[in-house]
Amino acid sequence: MLRTLGLFIISSLVPMLIADAQDVSTLEVTADGVSSTMDVVSELPVVVEGVVQLGSEISGSGVLLDLGEASAIAVSSEAAATARDVILISPSGVIAAIARNAAPGSQNPIVFSGPMAAILQLPAGTSAASGFQPGAVISHEVLDQRASNLE
Repeated sequence: MLRTLGLFIISSLVPMLIADAQDVSTLEVTADGVSSTMDVVSELPVVVEGVVQLGSEISGSGVLLDLGEASAIAVSSEAAATARDVILISPSGVIAAIARNAAPGSQNPIVFSGPMAAILQLPAGTSAASGFQPGAVISHEVLDQRASNLE
């Protein structure tokens, strides 16, 4: 509970602190030997009662939410204003699951089992158009560091 509350407080303050200077970084996805890259904004997740709350808008081409400690999670799109693809990434940087075109405003959380290290939010349809599939490998500075710690 303390971790959840701490993340909620920190997450509430972060947008005010970085409103003018978002942390944009490059993310690479490799599936079937083909790599593609995109710029994403890294953010801390907002967690309420153990459920990750998706923001109302997606900044730029995508948003990477670093979950910190890997755990099984639930994701809510209740506050989302637009549909989006929600991609769950394992601690080793592999796409574990994809919820394509997650409906905005849904009161039913998307529940994923198994440890997850990050959530990648993309505009609806982007993951299919880019060929993202479970099993593809995601490379990003946050995930690469976590994967090297597992070895």
